[in-house]
Amino acid sequence: MKKIFLTTALFLCSAQQAEAVPACDDRIDINNPARFPFNTIATVRFDSDCAADYKSWGTGTLVGPHMLLTAGHVVYNRNAGMKNQTCNYIQPGAYHDASTGDIVHPYGERTISDTKYKKTNNKWADQSYTPKRGVDYGAIRIVCPFEDINTYMPMVFDLNPTFINTSGYAVEDLPSTGNVGDQWRGAGSVTSQADRTITYDQRSTGGASGAPVWLYNASAGTRRITAVNTAHSTQCNGIGTSLVWQNEDLLNDWLDWEPTLLEKLNEGCATLIPIEYFSVEDLVKGFNKASFKRYSKNELNLIEVPKSSTGLPSNRIYQFIQNHKFVWEEYKTLQNKRFIKLLEPEEKWLSIAEAQALLSASESWTDQAPSGLYETRAPIGQSWNSDTHTLPFDDANETSKYLKNDDTIDVDYDLE
Repeated sequence: MKKIFLTTALFLCSAQQAEAVPACDDRIDINNPARFPFNTIATVRFDSDCAADYKSWGTGTLVGPHMLLTAGHVVYNRNAGMKNQTCNYIQPGAYHDASTGDIVHPYGERTISDTKYKKTNNKWADQSYTPKRGVDYGAIRIVCPFEDINTYMPMVFDLNPTFINTSGYAVEDLPSTGNVGDQWRGAGSVTSQADRTITYDQRSTGGASGAPVWLYNASAGTRRITAVNTAHSTQCNGIGTSLVWQNEDLLNDWLDWEPTLLEKLNEGCATLIPIEYFSVEDLVKGFNKASFKRYSKNELNLIEVPKSSTGLPSNRIYQFIQNHKFVWEEYKTLQNKRFIKLLEPEEKWLSIAEAQALLSASESWTDQAPSGLYETRAPIGQSWNSDTHTLPFDDANETSKYLKNDDTIDVDYDLE
């Protein structure tokens, strides 16, 4: 049996390498990733005493203004039976400034200390449940949205991709030793799918746990998260926990969460006024005035809704566009043409013009560059020593030293 290793929550990282880089490592360094979708991918930094020491690294993806999708082991120590008690620092689009040695956070950062904002599912929290890799997913709730980000990575469930993309904040065994703190992107063929997991030919190393795994359609310009990177079993592969129908309702519940006015006031949020209702007609009108790319109906393989639109949808997509939630189903014909049924914010079949605006806005309607008003910087973090390593899947020793020993077990995790 292959030994499975966690690929993220790497503790006490440094720019040193623990092993020679194998020939299969073709990851690309993204310095200053201030463009969609890479600006929605964030570092998840850990610090046990909440002193912003930035000791360790994980990855997550903003899928809404208040939700960061990540690995279950980033938020919940399964072996210890409790949530991760460290402070987490969420920093989207972070990169390493080689001239100063700092890590730049172009969109600022959010500090998460209260465990009530760290969510996982009951199967990941159940030490007896197997296969645990299939349920290694979780989320971090963010009270104050990032002001310069308003369109987020979409999620889709039960896809069976043959080729995937992934990008995250790996810091261990990198192709280049001088780029710790940058986002690292890769792609590869899917080699197997089983037990709610997906395995792919793309190297994954410490720091990349929780990174998004997505399907990219270049001709239609679509990117959809289909899994969360959580592990590896060889030097050359990665393993992701798939988004499937069994966790769709729970992830949607997490996506719908909004903080109370009191929570926003306590956190000092810049925006306190609730966002008004935003219809697909508003989206069409707004998008027509914008200067972003509008994909043609041929590029999107769109047709008008047939008069007898029966059958089951091929997939359902969840996405926040301009800070408004849209949910839609795609129906495909035998000729691979598609038509769209909107479910949120209202239920209706979309015309070609409406579907064009929705699908184009899904990729194009983003703030391409941060304003610079919220940028922060921090040292790269404490260096690691030779006795720290990528965590074996069943080993909680490295993780537990960052947990408060007197903590009682927190059981308010969400049911799957």
